[in-house]
Amino acid sequence: MAVINYPGCTSVTANSGRPSCDWKPEDITGLIFMDQSVTFDSTDCATVAALITAMQAAGLATGLNRIFPIHKILNITDNSETPVKQTGGFGQEKYVRDGKYMWDIEFNEVGIGYWSKLRKLNDVGNLKVLLIFNDEYLVGTDDESDGIKGLSISAKYFHPWKISDGANPAKYVLSLSLAKPLELNEDITYIKFGQSIEDVVKGNIDVELILVASDSTSVTIKPVTSVGKVNLFDTYAADLDAAGAWVVSKAGVAVVPASVAQDTVNEAIKIPLTTPSGAHVFSLEDAVALAALGIGGAGDGGFETEATLAHTFS
Repeated sequence: MAVINYPGCTSVTANSGRPSCDWKPEDITGLIFMDQSVTFDSTDCATVAALITAMQAAGLATGLNRIFPIHKILNITDNSETPVKQTGGFGQEKYVRDGKYMWDIEFNEVGIGYWSKLRKLNDVGNLKVLLIFNDEYLVGTDDESDGIKGLSISAKYFHPWKISDGANPAKYVLSLSLAKPLELNEDITYIKFGQSIEDVVKGNIDVELILVASDSTSVTIKPVTSVGKVNLFDTYAADLDAAGAWVVSKAGVAVVPASVAQDTVNEAIKIPLTTPSGAHVFSLEDAVALAALGIGGAGDGGFETEATLAHTFS
């Protein structure tokens, strides 16, 4: 049979003519982490507008479908491996694999609160990463269907922040190693947005719920950003003043608020319940539902409750 002892070899050739126009990568300005299952397919990548819409939706999504954009890279130190070479007994040399990309990435406009959030990604496995160049080019690898997916990661580590030495500010550094150099070379995929990616693809902000008042039938909650303590009431009072913005439960069973009202004195939201008793748990709806109400959303990033608020009615 023709297939016996047939190794399936194919000829590999490449032309060397110099193109008149080519993209020359310059400064990395941001990263987007995502689960290894996430990809942006040919439909998402049909136009830049379609891709922006898909990425904004992924920014608000829950679970493994969410992406994590991180912008404002200040500096990068290249610690990449050199290609690995094998030397035979007779002096012959052969390169056996590419060296891994290994970078120390320093971020700008970061504080310890925000950095502590990013360090939680140290514990998240199975992530891939898209690179942002010049805040305009999105760079990943071929998904084999005219789309783009993230680059494989062999290691990532958000270091503890480094204290200022008086001459230089505090430093916030991520060490990132890419597992497959081929993905960023022969299989590279890039898309020019023609606008600031930072302006249109943003991450979510954690929200802390503060109990400011309570009585026998209601609680009054002030939702503030976890790090900056900015009161969402200042911007979204009319949108938070809706039962659909809140999730209330007792022993895992949903409870529908009797009504929701603005408390302008406390700059908070009052949530009355019908004859409540025992322990109840309160939180904001997920980022998608809040965006539908006008609280965050496309181009602005979303909001998400960092931890639920528990209150017991006697």
